Amino acid sequence: MQEKPLKLNAILYAGTIIALVSSIPFLNLINCFCCAGIIGGGVLGVWFYKNDFTEEMLQFDKNDCVVVGVLTGVCGGVMSAILSVAIRLVFGDVVSQYIIDFLYNLNLPSETFDEINKQLNQEVSVTDFIVSIFSSTILFSIFGLIGGFIGWGIFKPKNNTTFIN
Repeated sequence: MQEKPLKLNAILYAGTIIALVSSIPFLNLINCFCCAGIIGGGVLGVWFYKNDFTEEMLQFDKNDCVVVGVLTGVCGGVMSAILSVAIRLVFGDVVSQYIIDFLYNLNLPSETFDEINKQLNQEVSVTDFIVSIFSSTILFSIFGLIGGFIGWGIFKPKNNTTFIN
């Protein structure tokens, strides 16, 4: 029997998908539905990992799926924080400008509108970036874990009838 394949490729592929879904303006609204983009990335990570197996290899188990899900979330969280800053530097804060335009048309009191506008147009500091990386890494790893469990439920080997590993 051959050893199991490396998890790195599956983690990087699925982490990249999570980062893209979570960073691209308006596409990131998918995560408003119970973090569906991040959970889906965890499931995709398990699917990518499953596809690396051959018949001569040991079968993957629940622990493999959990590790792939968590590490996919960590990878996606770090890449998402970096990609979000890059997109904001290149294109500006598209979402904030959209929100400002929308709120302007609501005829809010000028004091309220000015305060919201001030909050949305604050500069991002290095501290904000570091906090963003840590918080997204923790949050994405939790939802990646959920995706790993869901991936195990979907893609587990059919001849594996044990419930406890």
